[in-house]
Amino acid sequence: MRDVEGYFNSQAAACADETVSDLWRQLQDFHARRLWHQLTGVLQELVKHLKGVHALLPLYTQAIAEFENKLNPLTLVEICRPIAASLSESGEVTEADEFLDKLGVKVRHNTESFALTKILQGQIYVERQKNMDKTKMVLNEVEQLLDEIVGIGIVQKEFYLLQSEYFKILGNHAEYYKASLRYLGVSHLNERSDEENISLASHLALAAILGKNVFNFGELLAHPILKYLAQAPEQWLIELLQAFNAGHVAKFTALKQHWGKQPDLLANEPILYEKISLLSLMEMTFTRSATHRQITFQEIADQTNLSHDKIELLVMKALSRGLIKGQIDQVGETIHIHWVQPRVLDCSQLQTLQGKIDKWLEAIASVEGLIETNAKEILTY
Repeated sequence: MRDVEGYFNSQAAACADETVSDLWRQLQDFHARRLWHQLTGVLQELVKHLKGVHALLPLYTQAIAEFENKLNPLTLVEICRPIAASLSESGEVTEADEFLDKLGVKVRHNTESFALTKILQGQIYVERQKNMDKTKMVLNEVEQLLDEIVGIGIVQKEFYLLQSEYFKILGNHAEYYKASLRYLGVSHLNERSDEENISLASHLALAAILGKNVFNFGELLAHPILKYLAQAPEQWLIELLQAFNAGHVAKFTALKQHWGKQPDLLANEPILYEKISLLSLMEMTFTRSATHRQITFQEIADQTNLSHDKIELLVMKALSRGLIKGQIDQVGETIHIHWVQPRVLDCSQLQTLQGKIDKWLEAIASVEGLIETNAKEILTY
């Protein structure tokens, strides 16, 4: 039987920081009165002030372990998180892993709490051990557990953050882009520093541009995280994203003075040129009305700056990737397109769509007037 109140009292007396000392005294008081909810709140505050494994681990072994079954399981895991982190940071990675394993057993009855312990283990595997196999196992296990969790909370946020870090290390740009967008969707910008938001925005922009089969940039362009990138030296990435989103080959070429200095982009120049050419074809299709979807090879060549002999291959790649649907007339050197892959639209693209709707309404009104006129003639017979 641990002397919990004695431990709290000794810590309060030994602490020179009056703020922290007061927290220890509050813990002693709330524990004596069995006020677990209030005690939990103070514990959450206290672990923010304690630094290092020698300060954090005794808090668990001398006190929390005695009444942990009285605490909310998810909050217990959050309180124990810095304890596990301190073990890991001090080089005791195995001990940190074992600590989270034991904690997971204790909270297994609560799916959300158990999933968080697995994610915290995954963070150790990916950050400290660079063990991608173990990290993948954790991600697969937690992904199944997410189906049992109602609502969106810390587990989803930490899961997508771990997932994005995993794919970043693997160099899988497309999956990193997808996971990071999901992470942004369940987190708030003010949870990170400006530097962290700039870094995240930069990595997202590069992943979108480099990602295989990533042809949708609208969601990222509309996200407020780009306002941080707009104030950074890498602000040219926003212009590059806009160029890709609009299929603007000339702008892409003009921006080479910037992206040509980025090693990954420069190394993938042929792939990027093909990607923006495909996006240019998609944009050509989108901006045309439904009755004028026949595009000549020469028009595509003029828009993309590709030589005439490469246009048919470009169109075939667009068809095979499901970016467009239509038929190629090899003899007439034209393509008739009747569908283009849906994308998140920016303001200029929405204006184009609005113009199409207006023309469609005008056409309907014209047909309606024609029917009314002809109906009068029919009724006279």
